[in-house]
Amino acid sequence: WMPQQGVEKATLVWDLEGDLYVSGFEITWRYPPIIFYAEYQNPNNLTEWIFINQWGPDARTAGKPVELFQEWRWGFPARRIRIQIAEIQVYDEGRLCAVRDTRVFFAGNVNLLLKRAVTVDTYYGEHSAEGIVDGNERGSYWRAGAGQTQAIIEVEMDAMRYDVTGPPPGHDVGRVVVLWRYEPGD
Repeated sequence: WMPQQGVEKATLVWDLEGDLYVSGFEITWRYPPIIFYAEYQNPNNLTEWIFINQWGPDARTAGKPVELFQEWRWGFPARRIRIQIAEIQVYDEGRLCAVRDTRVFFAGNVNLLLKRAVTVDTYYGEHSAEGIVDGNERGSYWRAGAGQTQAIIEVEMDAMRYDVTGPPPGHDVGRVVVLWRYEPGD
């Protein structure tokens, strides 16, 4: 993608063709801009665009374009993602900005916590920590001890195998869903 040569500002919109949970995106530039920012369209109010982040120079890089690669790894629900290019770099060929490649990541329907090691600081009766990660949405469950107003749940996300040719290990989490048997405070 490349806006018309010579323009000072430009806009790129990624239409996701539906309401999706985005877990991040990457942009690789051919001709990077000096300043750009990203927004997402609120799927519950299509007239509202919500600011994600701005990339641009700091005191030591004033007037220089951004690096060739940027990424964002926090999730959000969106219908569209908009890249607003606020300032375009002037090269020998003129005012140029061009995207080489983009990637948008989505949350999958994989339960990363299923059967993982879990610890809690309190539980009631037979409603132990294992009820949190057993995958049973209707039968078993965890319950805090009687009279407890706070509780801590820790789930072990064990290390993933590391491929030295790829990105570092870890888990990209696009969303977290908590199914309450009883609403907090009940």
